[in-house]
Amino acid sequence: MEQEKDLKSGRRIKVLVVDDASFMRKALTDILAGDEEIDVVGAAKQGQEALEFIEAHDPDVITMDVDMPVMDGITAVKHLMIRQRKPVVMISSLGYQGMVALNAFRLGAVDFFPKPSGAVSLNIKEGADELCRIIKQAAMISPDTIRRVRLNLQQSERVNPAPANGMVIVFAMLGAAGNMIRLFANLKPSTNLAFLVATDIPIAIADPYAVALSELLSWRFYTNRLTDFISCSLGCGEVTISTVLENDGLCAFKDDDLSVELSEFATIFTGKADRCLAVVLGGEKSCAIERINDVSQCCEALLALSPIRCVYGSASEISLSSTDKALQVNSEEELYRQIEAFGRKLKLAN
Repeated sequence: MEQEKDLKSGRRIKVLVVDDASFMRKALTDILAGDEEIDVVGAAKQGQEALEFIEAHDPDVITMDVDMPVMDGITAVKHLMIRQRKPVVMISSLGYQGMVALNAFRLGAVDFFPKPSGAVSLNIKEGADELCRIIKQAAMISPDTIRRVRLNLQQSERVNPAPANGMVIVFAMLGAAGNMIRLFANLKPSTNLAFLVATDIPIAIADPYAVALSELLSWRFYTNRLTDFISCSLGCGEVTISTVLENDGLCAFKDDDLSVELSEFATIFTGKADRCLAVVLGGEKSCAIERINDVSQCCEALLALSPIRCVYGSASEISLSSTDKALQVNSEEELYRQIEAFGRKLKLAN
């Protein structure tokens, strides 16, 4: 909280850049130093060096490469979250490998910025404004909200594909990747619910990320790129990850052979609210988050995780203050119980 007060009072954001490539360290430093709100206080060539720098200089945000000598970025994040939790933004071309992105989010990284691979990595300057925006958002995070995801790798049995009794729409925007992973690690596919997850994870990462989640958890994960207007099936034990980009705010999915946009959700599901539930796991305010209210009108209820339990609490705050269907849930464990109760109710009704 003291850090947030300092930053709001005008202090510049102290950033440590970690990358083994000298040209990438310089490119990132030049990009970030060009923003008057950011101060690059150091650069490290590998994870061990980064941990020593963090202990000595206490930066606000760390940008972390993955593939480095001595100590790679994933291992560094693991050690950092044990020693001194800090917002970490992964910057790597290895995000295209789904398990790398999954492990980064699982260990506590708050965002993943994919850089081009190979010789074209210098093109990262094309995303300068977006990177600076991500860094400034990460700097506002309270370290208390950053948590590792501890998984019980003994999977529950997968269910055979079948029509779901109901649907849950999950808004898991910026910073909510860990909450989303924990959600499906704790829920069993036998709840007979289908899930649609609206997220702003980079499109380039979404497909391999879904594959990695399917390998690790008991659910079947699929992707639906909104700009492609592809319909996704909704069956029990299935999760469709829909990537929502700023200024797009579109989402297409399939129910009763009808392909619809999220903006038309209320029309399609009128009269079916008793089998639809909305869940908000956090995120910053965006065009996609602003549609939460539209979705909630055709759902039985909207469960919003308490803002103090979210890495970014704006989405939950918006939900709780703007719709009378929103119910605050004060812990993730209580959220799991309420979703399971919703599934049991629908199963009995059938």
